[in-house]
Amino acid sequence: MKRELALKRFLMDNVHFIFGIGLCLLAFLAAMYADSEDLDVQELIYSDQPLEIRIPVDIPAEIRLSEPAEFGIPEVLSDSLQIENLASTVYLTAKTSFSSTTILIKLMHSNVPIVIRLTASRDENGPHTYSIKTSQRRKPANPPSAPSPVELTRYAAQQLFAPDRLIPKSETIVRVRVSIDPIDLSRDLDIQSHPIASWSSGSLYVTAVKLENLSSTTKRLLPQDLRGNWRTATYHHSRLLAHESDGDTSIVYLVSDKPFSSALAE
Repeated sequence: MKRELALKRFLMDNVHFIFGIGLCLLAFLAAMYADSEDLDVQELIYSDQPLEIRIPVDIPAEIRLSEPAEFGIPEVLSDSLQIENLASTVYLTAKTSFSSTTILIKLMHSNVPIVIRLTASRDENGPHTYSIKTSQRRKPANPPSAPSPVELTRYAAQQLFAPDRLIPKSETIVRVRVSIDPIDLSRDLDIQSHPIASWSSGSLYVTAVKLENLSSTTKRLLPQDLRGNWRTATYHHSRLLAHESDGDTSIVYLVSDKPFSSALAE
């Protein structure tokens, strides 16, 4: 009985000390848990040289960036790679194995491009998490070798209409996402428009938009009839024949300094 009373008295006299020890122990365990999670994160510094990244197949890999970014993939990976872009974190899921392929990430606030060489393999153990930061010394966002608006337009047309064996490959031009919903592009209400595909290189974008004549009269296509802010507007055919005839559709290639939706809104 005396021992029990002594123990109770000791606990009451030292309750703050014991509580403090408990808090320290919890903080220590939490720090250990956080450190164990960070061990799985691979820190990468981008300094003008492509980053080599390997990801598993069918298991999402996480890429953490310092700011929101646009993520462009070449045509060869359009069916092999799934991208979920959530603010400054990108999740990549490879549907099949593929060899090293150049991918472009463009940071939206600082307009800094990051080039990675991505490889997917079933031999990789996942999931993988990468944290990418940029060094202070880097090249300008728009390097001298960036394609001109004319070259971008030619590239887009070849992607859509050239035979498979003649479709050009490019490590500096990547496809970017664009909504294919109908848009209000032409000031002529009889002309229906909807984007087909969009590409980006450096600070420029090129978007192919399909135009269809809904009227029974021939329409002449002029750049000044287009809404939006475009560097160049090039028509595949400069007129649209009457609706439901063989020539009632055409393509316009629009080069802009901003993503398509932003340029269209200006």
